[in-house]
Amino acid sequence: MNVVIFVGVSLDGFIARADGTVDFLEPDEPFDDDMGFSALLGRVDAMLMGRSTFDFVIDAVPADATGANWPYGETPIFVATHRPLDVPGPLRSLVTTVAGSPQDLLDELEAAGATSVYVDGGALAHQFLAAGLVDELTLTVVPRLIGEGVTLFGPIEADISFALQSTTSYPNGYVQLTYGRA
Repeated sequence: MNVVIFVGVSLDGFIARADGTVDFLEPDEPFDDDMGFSALLGRVDAMLMGRSTFDFVIDAVPADATGANWPYGETPIFVATHRPLDVPGPLRSLVTTVAGSPQDLLDELEAAGATSVYVDGGALAHQFLAAGLVDELTLTVVPRLIGEGVTLFGPIEADISFALQSTTSYPNGYVQLTYGRA
């Protein structure tokens, strides 16, 4: 199973403001480039999303009656949660709830036929990093300091080494760093 994290981060290392909002990720000027997000969705079989992130996305980008404005297309979404989940009608065929340790979650996705998964959500991504289960980590650094907020990286028991695979600079000042597991 190939596990990928793809996340935007402020220059001072935050993936969200303290209240969970991510408005700082938006460029100051219109920018017509998804910085590899569509390509990422095209190469993963599934997306594993934390519950808080799912709730945030549902509130921020509510799917219309057809699900047309859903940002993840037809990618199957597995939401890690222990609580009941209310999924809007057009997304019910795409969303499945799962629970367990990071390895349990990967085993369940593999049983469902996935070979590559995009893990989304700060707490869930950190659990996968701490468990040593991340194969690829892409950080898109936004040239903005926000002072405080939610970090992707927290305590881990041992060093985890990654090797730089690529660097991409964008005209809006964003820099994307992609690392593979060393």
